[in-house]
Amino acid sequence: MLDTHGILIFLFLIRRLGITLADLGFHKPTSITSIILAILIATIYSFIELQIPQVLQYAFEINFLKYIAITTAIIAGFSEEVVFRGFIITQSRTYGTLKSSLLSASLFGVYHITWGLGGILGTFLLGLGLAYVFNSGKSIVPCIISHALIDSLIEPGLVISFFHL
Repeated sequence: MLDTHGILIFLFLIRRLGITLADLGFHKPTSITSIILAILIATIYSFIELQIPQVLQYAFEINFLKYIAITTAIIAGFSEEVVFRGFIITQSRTYGTLKSSLLSASLFGVYHITWGLGGILGTFLLGLGLAYVFNSGKSIVPCIISHALIDSLIEPGLVISFFHL
């Protein structure tokens, strides 16, 4: 997971390269259609992940650790979207929308290797959906909303079950 220091360093480096936040998708107004699609993707992905008993067991539990995990998940969702959708797709668009989307989704899947083959495949498919949202709406905001919703519900359960807390 990208931490706050990592994203700050990343943002500093892209600024040095002359890449602005607008270049990463923060410049366009967000359409309601893109937000609805992003929420739909988050809902479907979360429903599938909630079929994992360990995730379901902890998904709706509320405690101090869960608040920390949700905060971390929101930061991670923002950071990962800036990198995987905002940076990778926009910087590889010269290869075409399909190839840049596949590259972004593939790297996103591999980035989640710690969750095993199912995690790689699941996040690859999620990455394709979010790439579609990003490319169709030209805004990263719906992707950040979707990712934060997913991470807030699913990731704390995964983390808690992973460490058997």
